[in-house]
Amino acid sequence: MLGLAGNVGLQGATVIVRGLATGDIQDDNLKSVIRSEVKVGMCHGLIFGMVCGLIILTIAKTLLDSNPMLGLSVGLGIVLAVSMAAFIGSLTPWVFKKLDIDPAISTGPVVTTINDIAGLFIYLMTTSLVFSLI
Repeated sequence: MLGLAGNVGLQGATVIVRGLATGDIQDDNLKSVIRSEVKVGMCHGLIFGMVCGLIILTIAKTLLDSNPMLGLSVGLGIVLAVSMAAFIGSLTPWVFKKLDIDPAISTGPVVTTINDIAGLFIYLMTTSLVFSLI
């Protein structure tokens, strides 16, 4: 899950960094580009979250000897982590540009670190909340 979120975040960052470098993205169209990247990230999160969640839901009891709610927990965690990663990945290059820091150099490590920490937090909190409802 963390790898998927990281990839989505870095993909969004790459699109923004390229657009900033070529001049295709300016302050006047930045919101729409970030909105578009977040929508794509949310779609990826929904698709992969549903697929993984349903697979785990299906095999949880028989193969994993676990509660089927694990599927809901993993699926929801993927949706939330990937959506968050798309937002962070899209916003970070712009923040660096505003701070006069080269986004091409700085964005990757920062996005990866934030996504790893936030993704793990989201997964653990989602699991904790889902299993506290049982």
